Amino acid sequence: MSNKIKMFVDNWSYEDFNDFSQAVGKRNLAEQFRLVEKLVVAWDYDSPIEDGIMALSLHDSSEVVRTVMETISAVSEDIDTSDVTVDFSGWNTQRFFDFMKAGQDNNIRKVERMMHEVASIEGVSPEARLDFQDGSKMMKAITDEYGRLISGKA
Repeated sequence: MSNKIKMFVDNWSYEDFNDFSQAVGKRNLAEQFRLVEKLVVAWDYDSPIEDGIMALSLHDSSEVVRTVMETISAVSEDIDTSDVTVDFSGWNTQRFFDFMKAGQDNNIRKVERMMHEVASIEGVSPEARLDFQDGSKMMKAITDEYGRLISGKA
């Protein structure tokens, strides 16, 4: 990761995070750059941040995108879920399947609503749109809990 870049992960919603992941997978540079510019608040390159990522050299813009990918990956994987409560008792297998399908279809609003059905974080309203960190935290907690169920460790 580059120390030339400062970003504020709270500038992203959970939907932004998913949109960025989709854009990377589809090699949609316009969407990647739009979302990077929303997240990055400062950089130490020849071109000022106010000029945007398109003014950077290809080498520098690639470093910015790579740093964003590495940072969000680290944050989403290493996030502490100890304050998340997960309870699948209100879901049957079809509901879980619908949740997974909504994620595959990148229907993030539906995913967020469904996450609120089975998971909660103290201080986060069940009606709230999720920011990147809370959404990642809930998804990781749900995924981990399902992993415990499937492995017989729940």
